[in-house]
Amino acid sequence: MVEAEKKKLEELLKEVILCKKCEEVKKKNLVNKHKAGQLEESDIHTRFHVYSKGTQTRFMFIMEKPGEGGKEGKYLGQSFLDGEKLVDFSEYVKRRQKAFIKWIDKQNKLFELKSFFDTVNTVLALKEPIGKDQKFFEHVHVTDVQKCIDGTPGKCFNKFLIEEIKLLQPDLVFCFGSTAWGKIKACKDFEVKSADGYGGSMKIKDIHGRLFNFKINDKIVWVMPCLHFSFRTRNSAPRNSYMDCIKEGLERFKEINKSS
Repeated sequence: MVEAEKKKLEELLKEVILCKKCEEVKKKNLVNKHKAGQLEESDIHTRFHVYSKGTQTRFMFIMEKPGEGGKEGKYLGQSFLDGEKLVDFSEYVKRRQKAFIKWIDKQNKLFELKSFFDTVNTVLALKEPIGKDQKFFEHVHVTDVQKCIDGTPGKCFNKFLIEEIKLLQPDLVFCFGSTAWGKIKACKDFEVKSADGYGGSMKIKDIHGRLFNFKINDKIVWVMPCLHFSFRTRNSAPRNSYMDCIKEGLERFKEINKSS
């Protein structure tokens, strides 16, 4: 990524952090699902994001939505914001990276998902996000389709995520969950096509690990819909097929890129 593009991406992500979060939506619809209460207005404590600004951006991980910030969210708000101005973007990003790694580690311990990163690392030669190692983020860009806990996915996608994709122009997008995949396949800025002429159901449970592509700014971007690797959604996949399907898709991606 050239310096000018990196600067544009940083400015875009700053906009996310400072976003007033769907102000055009009536306040009665701004419901904080975690606390089951009404939000009078948006604040930094409910805009808690997972993203990164890697030096290489061939690969993008699109998750569904960020978790609740809690104490860390308040700490970020107090330490990295001066009114409506972001004080230290780089430190903010590092702290978000640590939060993402911590979440992944938790999933690995509970659901043995370490094999996911083993497979990705083997096929694509990435660094795996274990322990305190943040080198993984030098190779991938991690983001959410929904930028805040109780925001509106469609508005977040149209205002922010589509711009991230246009700026980064990644080679491969891992699209985790039906919310993220739904916004990608319904986007009017590009047409999503199957890599192998697949014409069946487009529900994520039926196409987990398959390859699709779309063209943006004259570049072909490959996208792999994946069941979210939370306990409930991952267990909806047939036994032992979660990683098998992803590995097949990655091998196909590798094969296509060798011949192109």
